Amino acid sequence: MNEKNLHTRNDRTFAFMPLSGFFRNQFNRWSLVAAALVLVGIYGYFLSFRDIRVFPSQHNFAVGFYDDSANGGHSEIVQHSVSDSAIAFDFQLKKGFLSPYVGISIGPTRDSIISLAHYNQIRLTVAARGIKNINFSLFTRNPYFRQKGNSNDLNFYTLVEISPEKKQYTIDVNQMNVPDWWRSVNHISPQEKTRPDLKHVYNFNMGNAYAPVLNTTCSLHIYSICIVRDNCRLGIMLIIAWLTFFILLVIIYHLRTWLKRKQVSITISYRSVEVEEEKQPDENFIDYINRSFQEHELSLEQVSEQTGVTPRRIAHFIQETYDCNFKTYINRIRINESQRLLRETDLPIGEIAFKVGFGNQSHFNRVFKNLTELSPSQYRESVR
Repeated sequence: MNEKNLHTRNDRTFAFMPLSGFFRNQFNRWSLVAAALVLVGIYGYFLSFRDIRVFPSQHNFAVGFYDDSANGGHSEIVQHSVSDSAIAFDFQLKKGFLSPYVGISIGPTRDSIISLAHYNQIRLTVAARGIKNINFSLFTRNPYFRQKGNSNDLNFYTLVEISPEKKQYTIDVNQMNVPDWWRSVNHISPQEKTRPDLKHVYNFNMGNAYAPVLNTTCSLHIYSICIVRDNCRLGIMLIIAWLTFFILLVIIYHLRTWLKRKQVSITISYRSVEVEEEKQPDENFIDYINRSFQEHELSLEQVSEQTGVTPRRIAHFIQETYDCNFKTYINRIRINESQRLLRETDLPIGEIAFKVGFGNQSHFNRVFKNLTELSPSQYRESVR
């Protein structure tokens, strides 16, 4: 007898399926498409926020100038002007206050606050003479006001190093911090993490930082202030999220395939289809099945009649031993033998289906794909 080794679905060996099988799965395809549409929708939502032009603006913001006279200083704004193209002022820093300062303040005219909740950058176009740094500040609602009193707003600032030439600078709103002196005045511990309340922004301030030479005329020209949303980081995060979902889906697909094929390596000796042997009714019913699986009409009743074992006992034994029913057991043998014929011969698929016991090729194709996740033609291509 020409014996073949059949591994049932409990085999612990794992054959990694190609991605082509993954993409042929309709659920996988639609899941990836749905995830992509959701992420594109999220990106489109944030892309829809238009830039807020603070200056030049359509009279939505008012510009004011200030100096250190409120703190006993003597710094002076020599001259200032506001046009449709620039905010310009010349100033001199003088002794009086510990850290002399001057600056401009810009706030909304229609409402007392402006919401920047969906924005993350401020772009400035400025030029300066006599100073190398400016202090850019946001004044937002103070969440500690009711608890600790004092100012009802919080000052978030950042330093911008500038040059005499007209240039654009970008400020990351999320990198702005509360000055130490402001924390001290408002009784906010340095350990308390505070973030700008961008839903409630009162005004923007820009002034000198690190006092230059005193009694020297300096100038600052501001050409534009624009609040924008940069979506580059969001786009990268969404791409990573989609790739992560794709990888997770692939892992789940192959894990399910592996669990479906997982087998306990049970060796069953059966006769190859080309071997013809006379039936022996008195043999064990498993041996009879293994010899007769290529018969198209092989049934539980026929095995029972030929072996003298009751159908119930046969079905129970197969279920307990091979964890499947009678029909599935036969199909496993037939598909295992068909795989050998697909590998070792050039027989047409229809002829192979008939030889291993299937009455028609379409039924053979369905059973083959159900047990192997591949069609017979795909299997033949993968092993050639």
